[in-house]
Amino acid sequence: MSQKLTSDFHPSNNKLKYLREAIWWLVTVLSAYVILLPVTSAIHYTFYWFNVLIIFTFITYFRYSVFFKDILIFRNKWVKLIIFLLNIHLFVFILSNLQKFSVVMDSYEIESFANHLKDEISAGEEARLLKYLYREVFIIGIGSLVLVIALNIVIIVNFFTKRIKRIL
Repeated sequence: MSQKLTSDFHPSNNKLKYLREAIWWLVTVLSAYVILLPVTSAIHYTFYWFNVLIIFTFITYFRYSVFFKDILIFRNKWVKLIIFLLNIHLFVFILSNLQKFSVVMDSYEIESFANHLKDEISAGEEARLLKYLYREVFIIGIGSLVLVIALNIVIIVNFFTKRIKRIL
């Protein structure tokens, strides 16, 4: 068991983990760009930063939930506690902004989402853009909410698993 612990903290292992982390952040940035490209190419999007946040939350929290033990920042119990507490606020923030987005979406006007159009678009293109925007924001937004809860559950399970192992 001690050999496992020492190999986990070997400097070359950490370099690979840092490289993997950097690659994941690059994938996240590129994914956000590709997902938002149809919207940002047509309008100056009012909810742009919120949309970027939910895309980043979705991808990053999925990765954190699945690969929890491999993520370097989760080795410290205080970091886990801070992230656990911040997740409560993040959940409320995402939920309230999804509600605001829903209210704006109910008005079903492109002007509600955009400061101004980059180019004139037809009514059909406008309808397709709003449909894409609606599906993208709600699928990724609700997925982000689920993953915030999932990560908090993983943090709680990890905490109690370590406590039980220490007792036994």
